[in-house]
Amino acid sequence: MTHNHEYDAGSEASHKGYAGGHRPSRRFLSNHLVLGAIAGVSIAALALTIAVPPRIGAGSGSATTGNIVATDLAAAENAGYLAASGANASDVDAGATGGHELPKSIADGVPDSATLVSESYAVTTDGEVLDVATGDEVTDPAIVGTEDTPPDPMALTGGVHYAAISVGDAREEIADDSAAGTADSAVSADGIVDVDGTVTATAAVDTATGAATAQNTALSNNAYGAYWGISGNQPAIFNANGSVAVANAKGVIDVSAYQRTIDWSAAKAAGVEGAIIRVGYGVNYWDSTAAYNIQQCKKLGIPFGIYWYSYADTATMATEEGQSLATRLAQLGVSPTDLSYPVYYDIEAWKWSGHTQPTSPAVYDTFVGNFISAMNAAGYSNVSLYTYLSFANTVLNDSYLHGLITWMAQYSSTLQYTDWGKSTNGYEYKGWQYSDSGQIGGISGNVDMSAFTGVSATYRLYNPNSGEHFYTQSVAEREALVRAGWAAEGTAWTSLMQGTEVHRLYSPESGDHHYSMDSHEISVLTGLGWQDEGLAWYSGGSVPVYRAYNPNAFVAAHVYSTQYSEIQSLAKNDGWRDENLAWWALTY
Repeated sequence: MTHNHEYDAGSEASHKGYAGGHRPSRRFLSNHLVLGAIAGVSIAALALTIAVPPRIGAGSGSATTGNIVATDLAAAENAGYLAASGANASDVDAGATGGHELPKSIADGVPDSATLVSESYAVTTDGEVLDVATGDEVTDPAIVGTEDTPPDPMALTGGVHYAAISVGDAREEIADDSAAGTADSAVSADGIVDVDGTVTATAAVDTATGAATAQNTALSNNAYGAYWGISGNQPAIFNANGSVAVANAKGVIDVSAYQRTIDWSAAKAAGVEGAIIRVGYGVNYWDSTAAYNIQQCKKLGIPFGIYWYSYADTATMATEEGQSLATRLAQLGVSPTDLSYPVYYDIEAWKWSGHTQPTSPAVYDTFVGNFISAMNAAGYSNVSLYTYLSFANTVLNDSYLHGLITWMAQYSSTLQYTDWGKSTNGYEYKGWQYSDSGQIGGISGNVDMSAFTGVSATYRLYNPNSGEHFYTQSVAEREALVRAGWAAEGTAWTSLMQGTEVHRLYSPESGDHHYSMDSHEISVLTGLGWQDEGLAWYSGGSVPVYRAYNPNAFVAAHVYSTQYSEIQSLAKNDGWRDENLAWWALTY
């Protein structure tokens, strides 16, 4: 956008810098961060004593609730993939088992119409859980719960997701494997493993240039042929046919008490770029490792989001689940600005003794709306849904619910889901949970792996002496400034790693920084002596970021906020000018 007041050389000194003009109230600070990508940092001079800051470099166990304790580590993140959900071959490719072990045999008493939800259990269309080896009904409360207490939803699958398939399909698979005397080919982190044990490397090809490159992530491929590679000089996960499934991708894991005590430093060193942390399930059932996992991710600068598993069978319970999560996050010291990934409401088919799960999208419209309202009331506006493909296409099959799905479990060769929520301005935000059998340094046993559209977090810092706000994506830079006396004001929003470029500019005269995606504005300012420090971040997503200008300020003359009410308040009460939309962000 172009503003004449930026281009008047005679007025430049009068409005670049703080000259007694209004500074936003501290209560607004977390809502108007601006993202900056900076290199070549010089920190030492940025002490609190400076009046006009100098230039900073060119841009570049158990789930618990009070006395409620679920069986220690008894659980599986899917309480189900039950037959009632319509789980079918769309969630798992025929001829492959998703990296799971199939049972050696299935008892005759287990009907073909039942759904195999783990190596040990199947669920009938009537909701009964059967022991695969014996065909007997399972009544263990640790697996099916009691009327008053739901089971930890990981009990059915032993702590990992299981690509549910029908018992009939599983029997065919077992028979085929027995006849062949070998397993099907699978894909490991190193490449395609042929039936004779030979490893054929999967060359990662940059789809923009056609050049073969090395993989850029330690997260492994899946057992169906989906693989990591490079597209447009950025990491991406590819479908087995070579098409891009998720571009500009980050390798993200989701964790719970079943991963026990994680060595997060080792996991980060192994290539983990983000985490979705289970906080609990139902009403006031908490994951016993959530506090530790969140603390470690904060300490090590690992971007994270959280999820809560739903057992809601009434609208009131859905509200209570949201309130339970909000309460627990407050107890854990988590605020909305700590999250780089959304709050996920995990909705899958479940089994809870004495309770019946709804199967109507209209009912879930109300449930999800109630959960989101409870989270909104606690200040969390970035709420999305997690589910799996067949459940999305049946029980959750309407436009409102699909508009909220940004994380999809589908263990197959190809990411088939296309109706992604929160994908506006031509850019999609999505997470594909493509495997439940990941092996990551620092984690015992298997862990779920996902590829998420790459996002970058925005950090804002404030100098209380000069009034300057500084914006950066660099954790190292943020921490260096904090040591120099700046106040860290958290994360305000995240941005996609694709879209329209937003540049950062620097004024050697005032020490001020300015942010713009308007090429004409950038050209005029550089003509006035401002230095274009290059790409700061990208504009893209569905959250508008607004801009206000203080004509009385000499430094930090602009405020950027996702809260338009803040811009209006500044304009109405303090003489600021509403300059409308600055750019788009993904979350706030």
